[in-house]
Amino acid sequence: MARLAKHGNLGSDPAVRLAVRLIHAHFPVCNEADPAELYEAARVDGAGPVKQFFTITLPLLTSTIFFNLIMQMINGMLVFAQGQIITAGKPMDSTLFYVLYLYNQAFKFNNMGYASAMGWIMIAIIAILTGRIC
Repeated sequence: MARLAKHGNLGSDPAVRLAVRLIHAHFPVCNEADPAELYEAARVDGAGPVKQFFTITLPLLTSTIFFNLIMQMINGMLVFAQGQIITAGKPMDSTLFYVLYLYNQAFKFNNMGYASAMGWIMIAIIAILTGRIC
């Protein structure tokens, strides 16, 4: 705490900046090819704006689109607070999300085994989506 108070700005500490860089190091920051050169080559070959979008822009964005898709799917599975705080899963279970259902099975209905199995299934689905199996 004293070290943070001494600097005042967390971003000014070189160790913090290094840690942030290491955390984000596994995400591709830039593409191998320079997009300006690709667009110029496409223009020389006679590609119009639509063809450039589908043959250059979209392929360059596929990794970003895929990452966001996976993260949103995982975040959608982990929705708990909204359903619990606003409606507790009611009316007619319209906001009974997966994790809220898991919580109800474990702590409301005391079905710990079933809730545990649901938790493991959720972990397996996330592992499959992210390609990481422990």
